[in-house]
Amino acid sequence: MKLIEWLVTVLSSMWSAFVLSNLWFWFVVPLGVPPITWVHAWGLWLVPSMLLPGVGIAIMLICGEDDVAERYKSKLLGIVIPTGLAAAYAVYLLTGYLLWLWGMPH
Repeated sequence: MKLIEWLVTVLSSMWSAFVLSNLWFWFVVPLGVPPITWVHAWGLWLVPSMLLPGVGIAIMLICGEDDVAERYKSKLLGIVIPTGLAAAYAVYLLTGYLLWLWGMPH
């Protein structure tokens, strides 16, 4: 089961990188910033992704909500969060694409 969870997490983060690289191309490159590949976007995505969940868990532990922290950790390492994030990023990609189309010079 851990292999499936790991695979879902990797695929979800790759999808996130794809979404980020497209949003970057649509909204940041026109401002004069160089484009990035999906590999660069993946790296940019992994750095805060590694740091932020640990901060959330630490805050819950400091506040004395041990059972909440344990549930958070188990969901974080499971399939629920990566799958939900993949769906959310699909919505981000669609919204970003529509905004990009709307803002393009005609």
